[in-house]
Amino acid sequence: MTTNAIEFTNGRLKITGDILTYEVFAKPFRIGQRQPREKKTSRFKSDKPITRTRNLYAAKRNLTDWINTNVKTDIGKDGKPIPPIFITLTFADDVTELNEAHLEFKKFVGRVNYQIFHSKTSALKYAATFEIQNKRLTKYGVAVWHYHCIFFNWEMIDDHTGVTEKRRFWDNKDKKILHNLWDNGFVDIRDISQVSDAGWYMTKYMVKDGNDPRLNGRISYLISKKLIKPGTIYSVDFANMLINDLPKDCLQYVKTGIKVNYLESKDKIIFNLSKHPELRARNEQLIKQYFGKNF
Repeated sequence: MTTNAIEFTNGRLKITGDILTYEVFAKPFRIGQRQPREKKTSRFKSDKPITRTRNLYAAKRNLTDWINTNVKTDIGKDGKPIPPIFITLTFADDVTELNEAHLEFKKFVGRVNYQIFHSKTSALKYAATFEIQNKRLTKYGVAVWHYHCIFFNWEMIDDHTGVTEKRRFWDNKDKKILHNLWDNGFVDIRDISQVSDAGWYMTKYMVKDGNDPRLNGRISYLISKKLIKPGTIYSVDFANMLINDLPKDCLQYVKTGIKVNYLESKDKIIFNLSKHPELRARNEQLIKQYFGKNF
């Protein structure tokens, strides 16, 4: 979000669902200029593994923001937000080529989309990461891919009627349908409906396991279309209005004096509103009121 009234600021509030990240810099910066990076020292500035790691950290931050922004934004048949569903997909065969793995994942998404929405038009919202199965690589020396996926608008599947319905969470019988939809190997489902930071949960191993030479020059994650974009508020006054009256239990992280390149330093504060959904609704209403479509 940018406005004509503000050209320079020394702070930004990133809003990604329940997670609010507020950064205040030592020096003002022009809105729209390249975001500053934290200072990192290296004897080998052109070292490709270092560049790859830096890019992975950036991809991890971006994916975390996408996930947290879209968790619990779709409303189910019961009138309540649809909880996120976390699924791991593995290959029984030695699928070592990433293009082949992506093709099978794309087919799976298409089958799930048709199962839920009874249409070939893409409506399923998801994010996914992919990595090599380390245990399999260590034991057999074969680098086979697998996927970690989070689905935002997938309600429960009834294996008798073939349509969606709301249940407390996935029963074992759901796995039969999932195995038919995947038809490539093992499927693992985890209940993360109570996880307060779904983005962190999904991406916590991304840099460790994703720093793989097989991924050089490749994207690090997959996201569907029609996801809500993370938003940023550059008005310090408005940001302070949103966060000043937050309850103490919303405070998740504080670090001051973080060194950054051309803005010298920054203070970083993270708030988590998962325990106070009414505050998330209030913030969304205020943002629409003040910024409308520009956010």
